[in-house]
Amino acid sequence: MLCVGSSQDASTPSIISSTEMALPVCGVVFFIAFFAATFAEVRVERPLHRLLCDYLSQGVAWHVEPYDPDDDHGISPPNSAIQVCPA
Repeated sequence: MLCVGSSQDASTPSIISSTEMALPVCGVVFFIAFFAATFAEVRVERPLHRLLCDYLSQGVAWHVEPYDPDDDHGISPPNSAIQVCPA
């Protein structure tokens, strides 16, 4: 039998203090959280480390093409019916 506490006599069991009880409780909570996280990591479509790698590698290699106003569909052509008056 394992006796934990301030008693020096092994034949007299003592009550476990709250600080001594914190270690097994934290260990149990850690393992529950670890197995829940492992289960979630297996079930998810895109793991967290993959999202992080995509975020860090995004925008590393840029390819900028020359601007062509004819391909820009966000502005109206110069000869359109809508004219912008200078301020």
